[in-house]
Amino acid sequence: MSIPRKLADSQAPILSPHDVRQPAGGLWALEEHARVEQPASNEHVPDAPRIVVAEDSDDLRAYIASILSTEFSVTAVADGQAAYDVARAEKPDVVVSDVMMPVMDGFELVAKMKADPELATIPILLLTARAGTEASADSLNRGADDYLSKPFNPRDLLSRVRAAYRMKVLNSRLRHAERRAANAERLAGLGRLLANLSHELNNPVNVVYNGLIPVEQYSRALGEYAIACDAFVSAAGGDRTLAALRETLEFDFIMEDLPAAVSTLRDAAHRVKDVQLNLRLFLQGQAALKRRPSNLNELVKSSLELTQRGALGTLRTELALGDVPAFPFDRARLSQVLLNLLKNAEDAAGQHGLIRVETSVVGGSAKLVVSDDGPGVPEAVRDRIFEPFFTTKEVGLGTGLGLAICAEVITHHGGRLYLDTAYERGARFVIELPMSGDAEDASDVMPLSRPVSDSNVPHAAVIP
Repeated sequence: MSIPRKLADSQAPILSPHDVRQPAGGLWALEEHARVEQPASNEHVPDAPRIVVAEDSDDLRAYIASILSTEFSVTAVADGQAAYDVARAEKPDVVVSDVMMPVMDGFELVAKMKADPELATIPILLLTARAGTEASADSLNRGADDYLSKPFNPRDLLSRVRAAYRMKVLNSRLRHAERRAANAERLAGLGRLLANLSHELNNPVNVVYNGLIPVEQYSRALGEYAIACDAFVSAAGGDRTLAALRETLEFDFIMEDLPAAVSTLRDAAHRVKDVQLNLRLFLQGQAALKRRPSNLNELVKSSLELTQRGALGTLRTELALGDVPAFPFDRARLSQVLLNLLKNAEDAAGQHGLIRVETSVVGGSAKLVVSDDGPGVPEAVRDRIFEPFFTTKEVGLGTGLGLAICAEVITHHGGRLYLDTAYERGARFVIELPMSGDAEDASDVMPLSRPVSDSNVPHAAVIP
């Protein structure tokens, strides 16, 4: 007689809690199997879907973890309350729970998770010693997504967890598509509204923009004349009245600052005019990118200069500009995005805070990062910050369009804009732009929550 050293999958032991430390149908005892094959119950497989296992039997919990850890990152706990706490902290992809447990049983865990908006979409597979149609119906009626009776076949458990995870992926993609469809409908209506508004604003914006051009020319000419007069008066011995007036007017400061101030106003008016037209066309789906080889670091410096002129207090800025060669992008559109991010960072950091801007090249993409040391983005709203019309600002202080438009502009470039939720010292927004290739034909999709993989489902424009 021969005994195989390893059982085939179809011959894997079917185990129940009563099998612990006892031979299972003439096969291995669970104690022996767990000692040979099971890893640490809280071992995590990098980049794998995350599973929480709740089972009060130490040996059975270890055995279930050993089955699932071949494909999943498993956290194993001894009761429902611990499972709920882990689910709140880690947002796992699937929960596998026993029914009969201390502290909180499986049915209570299901009820509590399904009542929690942040956990309601996580599939829950219940394991119970009860068998039959009535037990199955009872579990499903109480809100469980699937049910498996003990004793169970390991292959059956693994297959059901796989199916639960695939269903979560599909549901997440469906919700993502629904949000995009709703956003597209709202943006279409917004485009019509902005078209009418733009028509009404066109004339006054043109007056401001066109009026600032001669103002800049006149101020330059008057400045030259004032400097010449000042030199003449000084050469002639001076005049007490003029000297007093000169000091009162802070003549030297005006002569240095006035041309730059007028030039900044003209640039700002030009950007308002350009944004007004491009925003209307973009939201109507008619805008084409005007990409030209441009210097990203120069754009960062000029945008910071614009924001700093209006900054109050002692707001500090840090620059960490890498060696980013010129590459094609729409300078006006990217300036619009950067100014929006800088303004948000300024509002978050306050008068005495810190804003940091970084540029670098990662792979074939340019990376632009804007971070602040403010309170950060609350976890409860991270999934919504890129939705049109959603804002955390008080009524009248925000339209909820800034980040949504920024995300669309970056996506139109073939890149992505996301919130780095791993950053704990404030808020950190990251832009990634392709430096080569045709971004004009990029798929019209919103930025993803995280890099997409089989184990990572997009659900918002945030990234851990």
